[in-house]
Amino acid sequence: MKLFLMLDYDGTLAQIRRRPGEARLSLQRKKILQKLANNPKIKLAIISGRKLSDVKKMVGIPDIIYIGNHGFEIEFLGKMVIHPKALEFSKNLNRILENIKDSLGFLRGFEVEHKKYTASLHYRGVPIYLQQRFVKKIKSIIMPYLKNKEAVVTYGKKVIELRPPVKWNKGNAVLWILSRFKSKKVLPVYIGDDKTDEDAFKAIGNKGLTFYVGTTKPTSARYKLKNVDEVYKLLKALSPSMPY
Repeated sequence: MKLFLMLDYDGTLAQIRRRPGEARLSLQRKKILQKLANNPKIKLAIISGRKLSDVKKMVGIPDIIYIGNHGFEIEFLGKMVIHPKALEFSKNLNRILENIKDSLGFLRGFEVEHKKYTASLHYRGVPIYLQQRFVKKIKSIIMPYLKNKEAVVTYGKKVIELRPPVKWNKGNAVLWILSRFKSKKVLPVYIGDDKTDEDAFKAIGNKGLTFYVGTTKPTSARYKLKNVDEVYKLLKALSPSMPY
C-alpha cells in the first residue's frame, strides 16, 4: 500500500511569518521532502492557499502534486487543472480588491496577496489595537458581494480569504485526486494547521490519517502535532530507511 502524503505549507512545513514571502524552507527541510518524494511507496502532494506557482517555487521539488489557491488550482500528472468557477471569478475579484485598496490600502501592516483566482488579506502586521476594527471594516466592504453571491469569504490565522462563490475547498480537491488514482490501495495522510485544512480532515475522515499542527483549537483531525518541528520528526519516521 502507498501513502498519499498531503502537506499544507504555511504553519505546517514552514513557520508562519509576518510577511508571506518570508516563510521559506531551509535546505535541510527541502532535502527531507525530496527524499520523501523519491520514495516509491509515497505519493507526495503540497496543498496550500498560496498561488500554485508560488508554492511550487518555494518548495522546489519537481514531479509531485501541487494544489494551490485552496484547491482551485491543481497540478497533477503533468497537467494543470483550474476550476471553471475560479476563471469566472477572477474579474470580479479585481473589482473587489480595488474597492478594498481604496478604503484600506493606506493601513500600515496590511498586505493584499492577489492570487488571480483567490485573494488573501493579511493583517498580522497591522497594529494589534487596530486589528478588530480592520476585520469589521473588511466585512462591511465585502458584505454586498456576499449578499449578491459574487464571492465567498473564509477566515484563517490573521488572514481573510476571498474565494469564488462555489462549494469547493481543499477537501474537494483531495477527493478529486484520490478518485483518479489507478490503484485504490492508497492510505491518505494529511497534515495541516489552519481552518482551511479542516475541510480536508473531514473529507478524509476515517479513510486515512489526519494531523492537526497546534495544541489549543478543537479539530476534526484524528491526531495532533505540537509544531512544525514535530511535523518534520514525523516525516522522517515515514521513510526510516533513508539517511537524513
